[in-house]
Amino acid sequence: MNNYILYRLEALSENCPDANEKATIDAERAYHMARVGYFTEAHALLRSIRANPTVSSTPVVVIWLILSEGIVDFFENLSQASHDRFRRAYALSVATKQNSLRALAAAWLAHTEFMRQDYEAMIDAANDCLSFYPDENKSAQSRIFIVLASAHMSCGNFGASRRFFEMARNIAVVDGDRATLGAIAYNQAALMLNGYRLRNIFDSGEQIDLALVSITVESATNFQEITKNTALGELISICSARSLINKKQYSNALKILEDLRASDSTYSAGIKSETLAVEYAYCLANLGDLTRTLQALAGLDIKLCTNLHHDDKVILLSQLVEIYNILGLKSEILDLSDQIAEAQSAHLAQISKMRSAMQRLKFAGDLCD
Repeated sequence: MNNYILYRLEALSENCPDANEKATIDAERAYHMARVGYFTEAHALLRSIRANPTVSSTPVVVIWLILSEGIVDFFENLSQASHDRFRRAYALSVATKQNSLRALAAAWLAHTEFMRQDYEAMIDAANDCLSFYPDENKSAQSRIFIVLASAHMSCGNFGASRRFFEMARNIAVVDGDRATLGAIAYNQAALMLNGYRLRNIFDSGEQIDLALVSITVESATNFQEITKNTALGELISICSARSLINKKQYSNALKILEDLRASDSTYSAGIKSETLAVEYAYCLANLGDLTRTLQALAGLDIKLCTNLHHDDKVILLSQLVEIYNILGLKSEILDLSDQIAEAQSAHLAQISKMRSAMQRLKFAGDLCD
């Protein structure tokens, strides 16, 4: 396990004479194992801790167990159950006045609220984290800075986003936290890709340089190759495919998308099947393979797109319009016009809500663009 934090915690565990303290260390080890994709090892360690009721019932151990199980749910299963576990860990840490764990649970709660697009709840959790993390809680600091960097980038506040990412990266480097460094690389790549695609669709806002997008994705891919973090592997792959699509390298993108579509892993399942189908068809259409394009779209239910985030829906529907235009299906383009207008309006309203919520952020640093 090429991770300084795991090495350090394993050494502490092996040399710890106190059963309760050892259980606390081991529960934290499981947390960090899950963050880098060592799910089998994390499950085994969590089971061994729970098998000893004497140590598994103490508040600090219980909070670490719930947090660790939440991380497993989040990365292994891409499950909404992680949100519930983070809420439980947060509530228990508040009740037992474990402020360091409260801050860490709040940071992850803010992250899942961001993904659920509940931005008021995200800021509530972020403010709580910022109020309660002690200086030595590097995990809480770096995680909340990633959340805030991601939110700022989604709002188009690129200067503030860069500075939050830099603060998270500096903490992770000092702490030897490769999982956080990988998360920073992935989030920057994924959000920059989305921003580039959306600005091309709306033809407004500060433009993002395609070369910078490509470099960011390549950096994330290279870091993934070094660290082999299975928790992020296929998510990085979809970023690579989308970067290649942006550069009109459709054949290379197609190869990655074919591998993702053939995979039965949880990660690929988490990347909505309709999204992969449309991006796959988009590459085929631009390569002139119209027969396979129609085959790829066969059985596609656009109604499933209602489950997508508004930004993803805008991109997917715009790609469909381009595909139908190549295929000469003018009536299908007309059929999508209302959905596109609705998705674009919802996306702009979502950004407005996020910006409004961000005004309540309690952070003392100067992060103005």
